Amino acid sequence: MDAPNSWRLFSFQHGELPIRKQIVSSLPVLFKEELGLKKILIAVAAAGFLFTLFSMSTSSKNKKRFPPGMWAPFKIAPSFVPGLPIVGNLLQLMDRKPHHSFTSWSEKYGPIFTIKTGLLNQVVITSSELAKEKRMVATSDYGEEHRLLKKIVMTNLLGPSPQRGNRPIRDSELEKMIKSLHAELKSYPQSTGEVNVREYTRQAMFSFVLRQTFGRDIEEVYVAGMGSLSKKEIFDILVSDPMRGALLVDWRDFFPPLKIFISNSVLENEVKQMVTRRSKVIQALIEEQRKHSKGKAKSDYSYVDNLLANYQNLNDTPLLMSVWEPVVESSDTTLLTTEWAMYELALQPFKQERLYHEIRKLWVIGQ
Repeated sequence: MDAPNSWRLFSFQHGELPIRKQIVSSLPVLFKEELGLKKILIAVAAAGFLFTLFSMSTSSKNKKRFPPGMWAPFKIAPSFVPGLPIVGNLLQLMDRKPHHSFTSWSEKYGPIFTIKTGLLNQVVITSSELAKEKRMVATSDYGEEHRLLKKIVMTNLLGPSPQRGNRPIRDSELEKMIKSLHAELKSYPQSTGEVNVREYTRQAMFSFVLRQTFGRDIEEVYVAGMGSLSKKEIFDILVSDPMRGALLVDWRDFFPPLKIFISNSVLENEVKQMVTRRSKVIQALIEEQRKHSKGKAKSDYSYVDNLLANYQNLNDTPLLMSVWEPVVESSDTTLLTTEWAMYELALQPFKQERLYHEIRKLWVIGQ
């Protein structure tokens, strides 16, 4: 059953990186950088007035009543974490590492609990088992278009057959990355003796993503109104900027009624510019791909070639998203996972040693 708009659902797993796409990860920026004292007072006063009206018209029992049937898949109803009037648990999440608060609350309130961010209820799941069940609820809002796009990606990119077909690309980019790392380390003492693993991983992953998506590595592309963009600029527009945008917070989201009275044009314009730049670059890449695919045998089709040939009924937005999503998700997620793994290994030398011997053992077996 679909949840009303006043309820939001997200999951958090112990040991994971902070939830970058949740509003709580940017609360310090919200209060310290974006709002002046005057705006804060106005916002709180208006929210207080609305909260009073809400309290008068709703009993305390009803305020904590969950939407009918919402938690049936979980077989458990979440507890409420105590907070303050109006702001709820916002002040308890001022730390830049809100996952620490989530971990502490999960130990006290169980694997699923509810917090209030302003006037909104946020349900937090800290159990992997419950998170899997959560998808039954979280995906219920998605319509036919979403299911079609998911099918396209799974069939042409993430399914067993395309994954096997892309294996040589993965091996090639991994080999190039390792050789580059070794080359920099061997240049010591001319170099510092340290390497930026993130940068090498970024380069390897983005090259791999471009090759599996477009069938070729792309060093530059011409975009109308923007000129020729380098590979690094393409990465920034398609990956870095959207990820930074995911952290931007419209403080009015905590108090939706205030959107009627107070604007946030600076943030809105920034997001619009990101979306416009992303769309222009993706459109330019698609048009360039149309030229490259002419005369190409179907056996040599890339993901985008298949998309253009077999899904011609897609309008502009679904087409752009079908091309962009594999790029951003493959680049960002894998990059962060690799960076996190290397960080953990750096903290635990004995596990580095164990990993080294396991790799050496496999290498000998392979030889």
